[in-house]
Amino acid sequence: MTGVPRMPTFKEKIAFIICTKDRPAEMTELLKSLEKQSVKPFEILVVDGGSQTVEDIVKKFESVFNIRYLTHRPPCLTKQRNLGIRHLHQDATLVAFLDDDLIFEPAATEAMLIFWERAASDLGGASFNITNYKVTRAQKLKSFFQLDAPPRGKLLKSGVGTAYFPAASTHQVEWLCGGATVWRREVLKQHQFDEFYYELGWNEDVDFSYGISRTNRLAVAADARVIHTESQRSRINNFLFGQIQSVNRIYFVKKYGRSFSLLACYWACVGQLLVNLVRGISELNLGLCQRAVGNLLGICRSLVGQISVWVPAKPKKGVF
Repeated sequence: MTGVPRMPTFKEKIAFIICTKDRPAEMTELLKSLEKQSVKPFEILVVDGGSQTVEDIVKKFESVFNIRYLTHRPPCLTKQRNLGIRHLHQDATLVAFLDDDLIFEPAATEAMLIFWERAASDLGGASFNITNYKVTRAQKLKSFFQLDAPPRGKLLKSGVGTAYFPAASTHQVEWLCGGATVWRREVLKQHQFDEFYYELGWNEDVDFSYGISRTNRLAVAADARVIHTESQRSRINNFLFGQIQSVNRIYFVKKYGRSFSLLACYWACVGQLLVNLVRGISELNLGLCQRAVGNLLGICRSLVGQISVWVPAKPKKGVF
């Protein structure tokens, strides 16, 4: 006799925390892909930091998911994530932090839960497999400046985490990306995101995952496949982002001291500047050139002890 196939059951309950800022179209597509999952998440928390609210979008999916809408303004990725952690349902045992421009393959959540069902107790976190990740140009230049090197998923002495996707097989790594990663709930009771990281939180994932990796294993689950659409909606101007690339990396290396090399870190920052400049000139991309200038300013500010970014003041009305 045939009947309705039984849905798989899992001992783990997975919650998704999605931090967003002014990306209603991307948020809609992400939630649509989650609606098609063979196994739905236990709950979804959307933490909105934008001026263009996505509350109405979230409400459209209330009949599909156990979904809640939270706000945190002004936007700050690390603060939004910490807010989401504080509002988790007490029964959630796994917590995923998702970028708002991901698209899930239909079996991604189920594959991740299967992975966790078989995982050893010392596993602290696992990444979804971003299958459309592309290796950027200037790889030889990056390797020379300690911005990239084999093996995949390694933390270099410069404080740079090498990419580990697309992953052909499930394997252990030394760090995890911030926007497509699942953490054991118990781990989050002992760790929180460092709120130093300015607004979009660049490099906060290396900081957070490295702190956990000293006591727990980390891995990438190859069968839990997602696509990163890399929204073209810029969150921040290139000059400011260039500063952040330098300042946040130097802050991380100084924070963990002997585990890394400050000299190698500055070398990598110079390399990042050159990569942005070379690409900007070859591609006639003014934004990348502005980013390179920001890289330089971030390095200079850090050298004189100012581990922060300089934000130009907005001109007053009537001036120029």
